[in-house]
Amino acid sequence: TTTATICLFDNVNLALTSNVASSYVWKATANTNTTGESTTHQTATTISDVITNNTTSVQKVTYTVTPTSTAGSCAGTAQTLTITVNPKPAMTSTTSAVICSEGTVSIPLTSNVASTTFAWLATDNPNTTGESITTQNTTTLSNTLTNTSTSVQTVSYTVTPTSPAGCVGNSQTVNVTVNPKPNMTSSNTIAICSGNPVSLALSADVTSNFLWLATNNVNTTGESTTNQSSSTINDNITNNTNAIQTVTYTITPTSTVGSCIGNSQVVNVTVNPTPTLSSSLAPPAICSGTTFNYTALGNVVGSAFSWTRASQAGIAESGTSGAPDVSETLTNTSLSDVNVDYVYTSTANGCSNNQNVVVAILPSPQGSFTGNTRCAGDNASFGKLTWTATAGTGPYTVDYAPGTQANVTSGVAFNLPVAKPIADSTYVLTQVTDNYGCIRTSGFTAGTATVVATGTAISITQGTPATTTTCAGTTTTF
Repeated sequence: TTTATICLFDNVNLALTSNVASSYVWKATANTNTTGESTTHQTATTISDVITNNTTSVQKVTYTVTPTSTAGSCAGTAQTLTITVNPKPAMTSTTSAVICSEGTVSIPLTSNVASTTFAWLATDNPNTTGESITTQNTTTLSNTLTNTSTSVQTVSYTVTPTSPAGCVGNSQTVNVTVNPKPNMTSSNTIAICSGNPVSLALSADVTSNFLWLATNNVNTTGESTTNQSSSTINDNITNNTNAIQTVTYTITPTSTVGSCIGNSQVVNVTVNPTPTLSSSLAPPAICSGTTFNYTALGNVVGSAFSWTRASQAGIAESGTSGAPDVSETLTNTSLSDVNVDYVYTSTANGCSNNQNVVVAILPSPQGSFTGNTRCAGDNASFGKLTWTATAGTGPYTVDYAPGTQANVTSGVAFNLPVAKPIADSTYVLTQVTDNYGCIRTSGFTAGTATVVATGTAISITQGTPATTTTCAGTTTTF
């Protein structure tokens, strides 16, 4: 043959033959774009040069072969042999890539020889899915890879180029780093009481940073409705209603290695309302010695109630506690109002709240009952009784044997029903009722009054005034 085709780094491996038994002398004409051809005379019967094409284009090396017969040493006509040396393709595309799990690696494959084709496949990684472990022939290395672990994984590809002339280049290893995407591992539900912080520490299965924000709830305040980047949801949320409210947060994790964005998590925060008393915190005052009845009512359906009352000065009964309502007799031992404080605890949905219910215990009326002194013989002199109070609120109703006087002002005397007793008369208090209806029936400071009747009336006429009436035995100046 007068022609042959080889690839870069291949052996020419051309056996020389002639029509008669011969020996040969041969050499190549130097090609500046190739190396390895023998440019000095050689005598081997096979051209076995290993020729390197130092370019990316086809090169030709020309040999001249002269045969000499072994019988008679007759030199034959020299023959020209042309060896076509095709370049082997070398990969020029990248040898590495980094993606996030569930991302697509997309590497356009290139070589130094135009129109090269490629064969590529991956080594199976048991911690990833999506890699092609059978030979692919596309000009782009493209796989969607999922890292099924929480650590960085590498998928190794082998890419082999083949030139249009069929020359197979050296294989290239392409390493694709597949960073894991974070998955949220912190709780997606939490319940708090109104006015308390959420205090939810965020976590993921790989080290991550977090972005989070809440969807606005018109019935709550305190939730962050703009992006926050702390690792704890620490909003202090207030439920402005009497019903349970839900605040919804969206949390997006981003891994610190590779900045891979994980799937967002929805966290629902249940904000329970603060249970409070809807019944009055200042019930009407009661009189000492009567029963205080209080029925607790709450703003949250299903609320439970308990209460405590401490011992205090001015109240005879010792401290006590109970649930849910109050019904007890309270005795005021002082001469003024005593405010009794009940500490009420309302509980609902695991939330509790303390409030003070204060009731005034009015004292029983207290004081002295006294009578006057009248001139028994003077028609203008009347018997009078006086109630002088040290406790209670007037006007008073004063019951005594044998009468009743309403609208009595403390310290102001009132006439007896029998206005002109002619002898000393004693009157005993049986009951005093003040303006609030508080009653005392015994234990008065002075509960017996005496109206004293003295002497007889005499009339003196002289000077000015012309006539003066006075009681015998008294001194009168006129």
